[in-house]
Amino acid sequence: MCHDVTTSSRSSSCTTAPTLTLPESVVANATSPQGGTASFDVTGTDSAGGDAMTNCAHASGTLFAIGTTTVTCTATDARGNTSDPQTFTVHVKGAVEQLTDLIDTVTSWNVKGHMVEIRSKGPRWSLTQSPPKVNLACQQIRDFERDLGGSLASTITISQNTWLMGELARIYDVIGCAPVTT
Repeated sequence: MCHDVTTSSRSSSCTTAPTLTLPESVVANATSPQGGTASFDVTGTDSAGGDAMTNCAHASGTLFAIGTTTVTCTATDARGNTSDPQTFTVHVKGAVEQLTDLIDTVTSWNVKGHMVEIRSKGPRWSLTQSPPKVNLACQQIRDFERDLGGSLASTITISQNTWLMGELARIYDVIGCAPVTT
């Protein structure tokens, strides 16, 4: 209640801005050349402990461009009090960052012969050249996927193979490689 009947004055809860709770930062993988979807929770609480409506410049669950985006949010309670704007960042990893993560993971497996590790480095090298060698990176990923179904299949576990195939397919899409036609 906003009116204090014992003193006939407005309670400070009537004019206190709601509090806003947001993540420190969010990291997501791109799924296409346009970026990736990032999900996050932002909550607002009014001074009486109820919910306050939140509004963010970029909504959770929407497409964010590759790179770092600053998201600004506010909370407004039922009495119209609005919090000061607060920000956090959403970082969407492009193909090179995702390939770096993939290489780090594959390296941690200590695969005998290191061929899986070596094959995973080719596309990253191709994409970091000036200008990037996109067609070569696409071909290297296709060759790597083919080898994971053949000569490299016995060097890693089935779950590692499945994970690698999923990662490579997403990175292939992020690069914008043309679909393979048969």
